[in-house]
Amino acid sequence: MTRRIKTRPTIRRINTPCRIHGGTVGVIYNKKYVSESDIGSWDLLWNKKYSGEILMFDNPRDAFAIAELLLGIDINSEDQDELRSATYKLIEQKPLVQGYVMDQIFSKMEREEAWIAPYYAGDYLLMQQENPDLGFYFPKGGLQPLYRRCLHPERLPEQGRSGSVYKLPVRPRDIGRKP
Repeated sequence: MTRRIKTRPTIRRINTPCRIHGGTVGVIYNKKYVSESDIGSWDLLWNKKYSGEILMFDNPRDAFAIAELLLGIDINSEDQDELRSATYKLIEQKPLVQGYVMDQIFSKMEREEAWIAPYYAGDYLLMQQENPDLGFYFPKGGLQPLYRRCLHPERLPEQGRSGSVYKLPVRPRDIGRKP
C-alpha cells in the first residue's frame, strides 16, 4: 500500500511504501518492586533506591532527550551549556544503570531481570502480555515523541539527489493513520 505524503515545497509529493511510524517514550516499571510513590517523572531513572535495576537507552538521541526533559531543556537545543548539563546528568546516572540496551529490554523486563526502563509505549503493550506486573506512565516534565518517515532519494527531483539528508516534517496528526 502507498500513502501520499505532503512534504516541503522544495520536495515534490512522493508515493512511498513506507509507513509513518510514531509514538512516545515513557517509563516501564515492575509494579511488584517499584513503589507507586516513586513513579510519575523521569526522576525514577535516577533514583538510587533502584540502583542496579535500571536500564537505559543505548542510543544518544533517546538518552539525551530524557536527560534534557528532566532538566527542563528543549530536546532540540544546540546550546553547548545545556548539552553539557545533559551529559553530566547521564554521567550521574551511570552508576545506577544495570545496562544500556535496546531490544534486550524485552527479555530483561519480561523476566524481571530489571525493574525500570524507558521505552516506546507500543512496545510496553507487547511486554505486558508476557509480564502483567509491568506498568507504564508518561512522565511529568515532558514527553519525547518518536516520529519517523521514509524517503526515497531516487524519487526526488534532480537537484535533490546531492546525498543530503532530508528532514521531512511529521505532524502528530499523521501518527496512527493507516497508509
